[in-house]
Amino acid sequence: MKFFVFRVEGIDLAAGADRRGFFTTRRAFGTTKEWARQRLLKKLRREFTMGISSVFMGGNDFDLRVEEGWEIGFMEYWRSPSRGSTLYDEGDAF
Repeated sequence: MKFFVFRVEGIDLAAGADRRGFFTTRRAFGTTKEWARQRLLKKLRREFTMGISSVFMGGNDFDLRVEEGWEIGFMEYWRSPSRGSTLYDEGDAF
């Protein structure tokens, strides 16, 4: 079994590109990087459709993009955080 960390962006399709979405870094494991990636995307889709994070997306359809993924060791897998998201909305100003 191999362990991975993925950086993922979720984009709210109803709001339009780069107007509303989230970034998250999550860990996953699997026999291959692609298998771990697919498992993670399925879990995130469920979280943002039916889970606690679904309030932010408002039931809208969204696209998930894996920006980067890399293999990590077993101990790093258990020490690294794997929850939480940075949400953004076009109303956010810096």
